[in-house]
Amino acid sequence: MKKLTLFLILSILIFSTVVGNSAELQSYVTHYRLDTGVIFVWKNSAGVWQDGEPGKNYTSGYTLDLARNINPSDIYDVCVYPYSLDSYYFESENFLWFPTLYATNKEEYNLNYYLTASNNIKNVVANYNNQTGSLQVIYTADLLPVETLFNVKQTLNTTNGEQIIYNYMGLTPETAPADLKAALEEVKTFHPNVEGYLYFVPTIIEYKVKKTIDIEAMNAIRYLFSTFNDYTINRTANTKNHTFWMLAPEYPTGVTDEFLVEVRSHVINTDTGILERRVNPITHIEFNENQVVQTVNFIADGTPIDATIWRKGIERADISEVFKQQFFRGYTKEHNGETYYFYQYYQSAADGEMYPIKKAFEKVPSANTQSFIGRYGFTNIDDYEYRVLNP
Repeated sequence: MKKLTLFLILSILIFSTVVGNSAELQSYVTHYRLDTGVIFVWKNSAGVWQDGEPGKNYTSGYTLDLARNINPSDIYDVCVYPYSLDSYYFESENFLWFPTLYATNKEEYNLNYYLTASNNIKNVVANYNNQTGSLQVIYTADLLPVETLFNVKQTLNTTNGEQIIYNYMGLTPETAPADLKAALEEVKTFHPNVEGYLYFVPTIIEYKVKKTIDIEAMNAIRYLFSTFNDYTINRTANTKNHTFWMLAPEYPTGVTDEFLVEVRSHVINTDTGILERRVNPITHIEFNENQVVQTVNFIADGTPIDATIWRKGIERADISEVFKQQFFRGYTKEHNGETYYFYQYYQSAADGEMYPIKKAFEKVPSANTQSFIGRYGFTNIDDYEYRVLNP
């Protein structure tokens, strides 16, 4: 297949969209909150475990005011799941967490909390009351650490050991619950039978908050897109593998934009040897300020390649009624009960007509950039760009 590289110049407006009469659009912003539960189990001098036992399951939970200064009814799709090392939340503007002396950033949190957390948090149930804003969470945690066991007795036997434990919990001797203080006093006897351990339970609360946005902010987003053969920049890729990419070099805060993409390609029929047209399944993609690069993978043996893109809830005002009636792929599409309107038709006569290179990623969140170039075997944006410019 012929490889044609035309470099991306952001100063050119590739296309624009004229929106309908509505001045506002109902959207949402996704929020994240990290809550770290603490399980303290200990064995008294009689050898009897209190409040749980290492190696066993422990069921607990918490209740909090999720709404705070938000209208409770504006919060929806609330879910809770275990925190993981792969999370990107600390880099998100809409991420709430509570720093302690031993966790002022993600790296410290992972080292001091995640590695001593329960290695299996399961059966998480979240009940949100959209009248009061109250969230109740119940979970079951295995009392085995991810990597390191937090030995309370051993910690208490060090200088300022009790204060260290309070620091981990984000407490002071004045704010610590009476039962915790009493248990620590028991462990401090250092009787041979006495043991004590902490297990952290980090959970992520994810929820959407309704947001009404100015339609002009949506219209100002300059989306760029094209397709390329993966083999062009990754010599280990199958030559049939292609990528449709869509990128917003600048993205307004608080905006969410959703699209449906249908890619149509040509694939050789192995029985007849004839290049036949393939209509790939429609793919839903979503953009927000933290995720501004999206891709759709497909197979092709030759060009042309074309695609139709529909946009959720925003109708173009520059399209005639005749076009709406005759558009061969359908002027509107329905997805999960929402209407998507024709946004753009794309056709490529040659492979790789446009690639997103370094300048395109200048205002893109670094996690997005690394995720994109990582798909093609790169960790450094300069190495990726060199391959693009030297196919």
